[in-house]
Amino acid sequence: MASPGEEWSADANEVLEISLIVPGDEKPKEIVKFHPKFTYPIFGESETIYGYKGLKIRLQFAAHDLTPCLKVTWDKKVKAVGDVEPEDVEGKMKESLPDEYMTDTEQFDQRIQNFDYQSFTPPGQLFNTYSLDGKVYEIWQANLLNEACREILNNMQSLVLFFIEGASLLDVNDEPWANRRWDVYFLYEKTPESRYTLTGYATVYRYWHLPSSIATKGKEVTFSPEQIHSNYPDTQPDPLPCRARISQFLILPPYQGFGHGGLFYDNLISHLLSLPLVKEITVEDPSDAFEDLRNLRDLTRLRMDGTFTGLHLQALKPPANSSTPAWPYNAKRIKSKLAPKQFAQCVEMELLWKLNKNDQKAYKQYRLLVKARIYKQNKDVMAQLDRLERIDKLEETYRHVEDDYFRQLEKLETGGPVDNGSGSGSGGDRDGDEDTDDGYGERPKKRVKK
Repeated sequence: MASPGEEWSADANEVLEISLIVPGDEKPKEIVKFHPKFTYPIFGESETIYGYKGLKIRLQFAAHDLTPCLKVTWDKKVKAVGDVEPEDVEGKMKESLPDEYMTDTEQFDQRIQNFDYQSFTPPGQLFNTYSLDGKVYEIWQANLLNEACREILNNMQSLVLFFIEGASLLDVNDEPWANRRWDVYFLYEKTPESRYTLTGYATVYRYWHLPSSIATKGKEVTFSPEQIHSNYPDTQPDPLPCRARISQFLILPPYQGFGHGGLFYDNLISHLLSLPLVKEITVEDPSDAFEDLRNLRDLTRLRMDGTFTGLHLQALKPPANSSTPAWPYNAKRIKSKLAPKQFAQCVEMELLWKLNKNDQKAYKQYRLLVKARIYKQNKDVMAQLDRLERIDKLEETYRHVEDDYFRQLEKLETGGPVDNGSGSGSGGDRDGDEDTDDGYGERPKKRVKK
């Protein structure tokens, strides 16, 4: 028998219903409907809402630009007793919605039905198109200086908290010099009627890839980002070398499981590789699912472009007279534009796939190679352990890495699903961690990482 409190409690993940809306013959119609993956950023760790019976939260989005409409209904509402009162559902929901969100469903329906979809095109420029299951999808790139891009991204971010764990929202109203360092990639389905439905998106932040100081007439002069940016108009991206960091990456749930995540990622990386000013591609705080997608798509690409031709363990063996490994694949890593740690992991996966584990000598050399990376990545933590503890911790971490590599390689070889579409990170924190570790000589971490 349910307690009185449980009787008036609802599972936020179940009562919140999200849908995409397009014009119909006589009235707007719902094309997809789904529930959030989690709601704790809105309703707390328990993901429950107290104070209602028959509670329903409908969050509708215009399919082309994700203009939101929120409707909260219930059958019964509990009376407040002292300090215990029903939760303010709309008050909590609107914290994650743009200021211009709608609540009048009739006005929202009229806006959808009367909108001229034939004249709508996504912001920015189209840079690629692909087909999947008989449908056409387009990828558009826009800079955050573009007003239409800011509006759509602001709407899209209403969904981020529900699907990217640990995400925070990007400030679309930041200073112009900061906004122009953000590029947004929109994935749209385009119907035969030339109607666009937003399917996913990614944000990329361009870090400086320059020394912090510049020598001028014999004197060292240090510039702040604001000072350097002031040399260029606010209406265009900076024409300077950069490190591109993928910050947010999301395929909407109804479109997950069909391969869009991998295709979108491949197209995004190919585009960044084609840009001469982009010197390195990193990812901010990737989820486990996105880590799988990234590893396997990067590994496949490196296999296909010949980067791993001739790769073998002996080529990676450090010189006997050197305490620092002279890594012959560094030039290929730079060409691939992958961060050192990411490239090293792809190398390790490829070597493991080719490895004959019955060859004990080769297997031992492989283990030592991986353990060397793990140790250097966690040097400060390891230094606090005694010798036997270090050996045990390295072996434990190595086993976890090897098992994880085998799991991913099995997916690749069997053609199993490797993307659920929701991916990287906190999103919007320009000072967030980057995966720019140095592969076989990374910066130390606070805890032992694989």
